[in-house]
Amino acid sequence: MPCLSWSCGAVLTLLATASNGAVVSRLAYGTFLPGNYGVVVADGISLLPRAVADGVGNTFVSYTVFLQDIVPNMGVRFTADAYVLKVSADGTKIVFDTHVWGGIATTLALDGLGNIYVAGEGGYSSGTGFIVKLAPDGSILYTTQIAALPLAVATDAAGDLYVTGTATTDFKTTAGAYKTAIGPAKCTNGSGAPVACSDAFVAKISAKDGSVIYATFLGGSAADSGLAIAVDAGGSAVVAGQTQSADFPVTPGAFQSAYGGGGVTTATQVSGDGFAARLDPTGSTLIYATFIGGSDADSVTGVVLDQDQNAYLTGSTASSDFPVTAGAFQSVYGGAGDAFFLKLDSRGQALFSSYLGGPTADSSPGIAIGAGNRFYLAVQGYAFILQLDQRSPTPCDPTIAILAVDSDSGEVIDHYAVRSFGYSQFGPGSLSVDGFGVVHVAGGGFSGLLGNSFAVTPNAISNGYGGGNAFLARIDFSAQEEFAPACMVNGASFDNLDVSVAPGEILSLFGVGLGPTGGLTAQPDSNGVYARQLGGTRILIGDTALPLLYVSDSQVNAVVPYSLSTGPIAPGTLVTIEHDSFNASYPLHYIWPTWPGIFTQGGVGSNQAAVLNQDGSTNTADHPAAVGSVVSFFATGLGHLTGPLPDDATTPLSPPWPGLAESFGVYIAAAVSSGAVGMEVLYAGPAPGMPPGVYRVDARVPDSARSGQVPVRFIMSGCDGGVSPCVTDILGPPSVWIQAH
Repeated sequence: MPCLSWSCGAVLTLLATASNGAVVSRLAYGTFLPGNYGVVVADGISLLPRAVADGVGNTFVSYTVFLQDIVPNMGVRFTADAYVLKVSADGTKIVFDTHVWGGIATTLALDGLGNIYVAGEGGYSSGTGFIVKLAPDGSILYTTQIAALPLAVATDAAGDLYVTGTATTDFKTTAGAYKTAIGPAKCTNGSGAPVACSDAFVAKISAKDGSVIYATFLGGSAADSGLAIAVDAGGSAVVAGQTQSADFPVTPGAFQSAYGGGGVTTATQVSGDGFAARLDPTGSTLIYATFIGGSDADSVTGVVLDQDQNAYLTGSTASSDFPVTAGAFQSVYGGAGDAFFLKLDSRGQALFSSYLGGPTADSSPGIAIGAGNRFYLAVQGYAFILQLDQRSPTPCDPTIAILAVDSDSGEVIDHYAVRSFGYSQFGPGSLSVDGFGVVHVAGGGFSGLLGNSFAVTPNAISNGYGGGNAFLARIDFSAQEEFAPACMVNGASFDNLDVSVAPGEILSLFGVGLGPTGGLTAQPDSNGVYARQLGGTRILIGDTALPLLYVSDSQVNAVVPYSLSTGPIAPGTLVTIEHDSFNASYPLHYIWPTWPGIFTQGGVGSNQAAVLNQDGSTNTADHPAAVGSVVSFFATGLGHLTGPLPDDATTPLSPPWPGLAESFGVYIAAAVSSGAVGMEVLYAGPAPGMPPGVYRVDARVPDSARSGQVPVRFIMSGCDGGVSPCVTDILGPPSVWIQAH
C-alpha cells in the first residue's frame, strides 16, 4: 500500500549500519552537541556554531551560550559567553571545552601549528570585538580587543592572523594602510544625525602577541561589510562580503566594474552587491577588487584559495541577472533566492560563475577546498537537491547538503544530503576538510525544532537531542553509500513531531537501500494475514516485527500494532529496519494514545481528503457531498480499539467491528466566516475489508456546513493537555467538497 499523501513535518532519522556494526553510508560521524550550543533566546537571536578541522581529523567548534536574567527594576537582561571545544578525531569525546570571552563568537580558524583563533563581538551589542588565541591543548595564549566587529578570520604560514568584518569611525588604521579614513557622513544615527557609514576592514595580527601589523578600511561611501577572508602562501589576503557603495573601489579591468545592486532595502533584506578584493601582503595596495552581483541583493559569504592563488567564492543572490559565465553549471536563476559559486584567477577575472538553486530559496554560507581537484559547498534548499537527484519530492527530503564541485570545470560532481528536517541550517564558516579528505560540517536549527531528526552515530558524544540545537557531522565522500539514513512519518498525513508512534498507525519510512528495487505491495494470505517480512525487509519495535504493506528501495510502509501499550517506554527501546545484511535503528521515546492522520487524494497531504460520498462516488469538486448526507473518511493512527482485532490481518467485511477506545470528534468549517461545527459520527473504527492500520469514519454533513472545499479536522482525547498528536491538521487541515442548500 503506497503512501497516499505528500506533506511534510519534522522527521525521525535512522542511522544505517552494516550487520557487523560498521557504518556503510557516507556519514562517518554525526552527533548533537550536548548542551545549549547555538541556542535561541527570547528575542530571536541565534548564533550557529563554526567548525574547522585539523590535519588529523579533530574538529574545533566555536559557539555562544545565551542566558537571560530577570534584573530587579530593569526587566530582562541578556548575556552571552563564547566558547571553543575540541572533538576527538574518532568523534567520541570532547577533548576540551574552553570559555574564551564574555561575548558572542562569530568566527574561528586554526594555524599550521594547531593554535586556535576565536573572534567575535565583545559583549551583547557592545560593538567592540575580541580576538583570543588558544594553544592546541585549549589553554589561552593571548586575548586582545579591537574597535570593530570581526566576522571572519584566516591565518598565514607564519601563524599571523587576518581579520575582516565591519568597522566604524572608532577603528584605528595603521600608517601606509590602503584606506585610512572611513569616508563622508552619508548615513544617519538613531537620532537622525548624519554619520559615516560602516566600512569593511582588514587587519593583520601578530602571532606572537596579538599586536596589529596593519589595519585598513575597505569600502566606499555607503555601508560595507567583510564577511569572508582567505590568505595565500605569500600573505596576500582576499576579502569578500557585501557592499552598498556604488563607488566601491573596483580596479581597472575588474570582472564586474559596475555596481548592480539597486534592490529595495527592507527590514529583512538589504540591497547591495557582493564584492571580492585582494590586498598585497603589506595591506597598502589593492591588487584587484570587483563587484559580484546583479540588480537585486547579493552577498559573498565564503572564500577559499588554492595553491595557484585562484579564489573560490560562494554566497547568495536574489538577482535574476547575476553575472554567470558562458557554459555555467546553472545559467538561469532558480527563483526566490539562489546560492551561487564562482572562481576568480589571481588577477580577479572570473574563470566560471554559476547559480545554484531551485524554485525555493537556496543559499550557500560555507566553502572549503578538498583533495582531488574539488571544492565543497554547504547548501541550504531542498528543491535544488531534488534536481540533482532527478526525482520527485518526498516528505523526508533534507534541506541541507554538501556539494562537491570540480575546480577546473565548475561542474557539480557529487553531493551528500545531511538528513535532517528543514528547520536546520548552516552558518558561515560551517564547513572544513581535514587531512584525510573528510568534510566536517556544523549547523543548527530554530527553537529546538531540529529535534531528533539528525542522524547520530554509535558512541557519539551526544546520542540524543541535547537541549541545544546544534549538530556536527563528518562526511566521507570516498565511501559508497549502500544503505542510507532514512526518516519516518505518519503514513497518511506525513507528519511527525517526535520519536514517537501510536497504536494502529501506518508508518512510512524513506531512505536508500531499504528494500527491493521496483517495490513490492504486500498481499494478504488466504487468512487475510500480512507478512512481517517482505522482499528481505523487516521493521521491528523492540523485538516485535511489524506487518508490512509495501517495501521498495526508497520507501517502506508498516503497521504499529493496535495492542501496543501507550505511555513512556523503557530506555533503549529501538525502532529497527533490516534489509538483507544491513540494519538501521533509532531510539523510540514514547507511545502516544493516538496520532491521527487522514488519507488524502493524489498524495497532496493537507489538501483534498480521500472521501467517499454516500452514493459511493469519490468526493471531488464535480461530485460534492450534500448537506445531510453521510461521507466516509479513511485515516490511520486512531489508537486502541474497544475489542480485539488481529494486528496483522485484513479487517473483516462483516460486523461486529470494534470501535475506538479514545473519545473522538469530527469538525467541519461552518457557513459563518469563522468557526466550525461538529459532524454526527455514525461509525469510527477499523475499515472493513482494508489492511490493518486503516480506519474508516462515517459522518453526516451538518446543515450548517459551508459550500465549497471545506476543511475537516479530527480531534481525539488521550493526549497530554490536548497537544498536537491529537489532531489531524498539524500541517494544514485536509478538506472535503460540500454542496450546501
